[in-house]
Amino acid sequence: MKLKHHFNFAALGLLCVMGTAMYTNASAQTEAPKPEVPKITVNATGEVRVKPDAAEISVGVENIGATALSAAAENARQSNDVQEAAKLAGITPDDIQTLNYSVNPIYSYPPAGSSAPIKITGYKVSNTIRITEPNIAMLSTVLDGVTKAGSNTINSIEFTIRNSAKVEDKALRIAVLRARAKAKIIATAAGMKLGNPISINLGQIYHPVPMGMMLMERSAKLSEAAPPISGGKQTISVSVTAVFSMLPAVQSAKIPSGT
Repeated sequence: MKLKHHFNFAALGLLCVMGTAMYTNASAQTEAPKPEVPKITVNATGEVRVKPDAAEISVGVENIGATALSAAAENARQSNDVQEAAKLAGITPDDIQTLNYSVNPIYSYPPAGSSAPIKITGYKVSNTIRITEPNIAMLSTVLDGVTKAGSNTINSIEFTIRNSAKVEDKALRIAVLRARAKAKIIATAAGMKLGNPISINLGQIYHPVPMGMMLMERSAKLSEAAPPISGGKQTISVSVTAVFSMLPAVQSAKIPSGT
């Protein structure tokens, strides 16, 4: 009899544990979901206009000769003079780079209907050199020097910003402040109060295409005087997408505990 009574008590304890577990699961399932926090999403862009502080000049030397060897020899002489002129104007060797070098035959085509063969009448050698000038104020002097030294084509001048990362950071700060200001206006108009940011995502960082100044082949006037050149200003912009929470404009007063 004692063994039978012990078994009954054990079974009763197991049933109590199972009942408690079932009650806990049922309570969890019947809990009401928490209300979603009101939020607002805004887009904003920050822009900073700055003067470029460097320029890249693309200059060239072109020569035509009866043979490829003679044209290349004359091109090498003039190209060397151009680079030396750039150095005399204050350009370091690291800021002088050959972009393109080519040797092409010059063809003579027979009249239409003629059976005469196409002939090579000479060769054209082209050498394109990029010169980086960190001081835009000296740009005209450099340009004048290389044209007088033998550069007979000036392809373009491009103005750039060397420390663009610092400008990007400033534009980013402006974008975030504008996003918050926008969100605050919308929240206030909706009768709410702006809360903390939930997320801020960086969007597009826009760098303008370097401003180029296309120049024709060297003229007599260009070699006589340095032309005035201005870099103007460039705009760097950064966009962001920000999500803010919104709170009730008037919070209900809390009842002190113990009353």
